[in-house]
Amino acid sequence: MKITVMFSVNGNTGVCDAEGQIPKLQTPYILLFAEFLKSKGIDPLDVRFKMPDGKIATLFSTPNGYNWRLSEGG
Repeated sequence: MKITVMFSVNGNTGVCDAEGQIPKLQTPYILLFAEFLKSKGIDPLDVRFKMPDGKIATLFSTPNGYNWRLSEGG
């Protein structure tokens, strides 16, 4: 299967093939990295994520894991 992966500046991931989007593969890359940090013993809530456009993403806990909010760079 030939697919295309697109990383957005807002932390989301898009994945598609010739048929269109593949939702089951579209886990936001910021959340994948948060889980990676957690697996290494680092609390992702203590991490500032600098996005490609210079904005800062800050994670917060939700009942289903994490989400994030963006603010201007700094």
